Amino acid sequence: MKRIVTILAAFALVVSSCQKYDAEIAELQKKIDALTTSSSKVNDNVAALRKIVEAIQAADQVTSFAPVSEGGKVVGYTVTFKEAGSVTVYNSTANVSVGVLDGKYYWMVNGAWLTDAQGNKIEAAAGSVVPQFRITSGNIEVSIDNGATWSNVGQIGTPVINNVVDAEGSVTFVMADGSSIVLPKQEALTLTLTTTSLSMAKGGGRSVNYTISGGGAGTQLIVYAKDGWIASVTRTSDTKGYIDVSAPSVASTSEVLVFLSDGNGRAGVYSIAVSCN
Repeated sequence: MKRIVTILAAFALVVSSCQKYDAEIAELQKKIDALTTSSSKVNDNVAALRKIVEAIQAADQVTSFAPVSEGGKVVGYTVTFKEAGSVTVYNSTANVSVGVLDGKYYWMVNGAWLTDAQGNKIEAAAGSVVPQFRITSGNIEVSIDNGATWSNVGQIGTPVINNVVDAEGSVTFVMADGSSIVLPKQEALTLTLTTTSLSMAKGGGRSVNYTISGGGAGTQLIVYAKDGWIASVTRTSDTKGYIDVSAPSVASTSEVLVFLSDGNGRAGVYSIAVSCN
């Protein structure tokens, strides 16, 4: 009986040890997964930042901007451009960013310029070298030869994005290294009418001048009248013109609807109240 107890005790010890190691292995796997995810987001940021730089150089404009949240915490920001589409910049703790010098954008790591073997700064633009990053034991490693060789360029630390300023005409990313990326916003598409209410005699007519903001040659302006009223649009330029309104021969109260669109999903509806007696 004593021998059986001893064997059972030993078996219990083995099971306990296995459970301990299982817990340690699980914890280690979590850390590995976290590093893998972080490495992935670093390279996602590289692709996103490069696309942002290309959009700036192409004079593209931001049409929408929104934070990305996970578990109630902001982990990044999605920017949508008029021409370039959407990109998401993650707030990774591997501080890879871009800085501007003499009108050109270059890659930076932890506030220092990323350079090649000859000490030349690596430009963040179309046609240039695309660096690849990975995280090994808390260190940031970079490859500028498609993964053939890797160099240690620093340790993970503060998040890439220190602050984001969402202003009326621009979005500014303030990086942890102190550099900033300013993205101009697309001006809102709006229509300004000299008046939104017209009163006239039966059978008479009046005009309303208009100005389009944030649009161009591609904008369309369509008017719709009912109850015997007649309306038409005359454009004097891409952004200006007037709307002629004619009243019916009988007393009437109605409205003229004005539809504005740019062919890119932006649109607005405006109303002009009309009456005659």
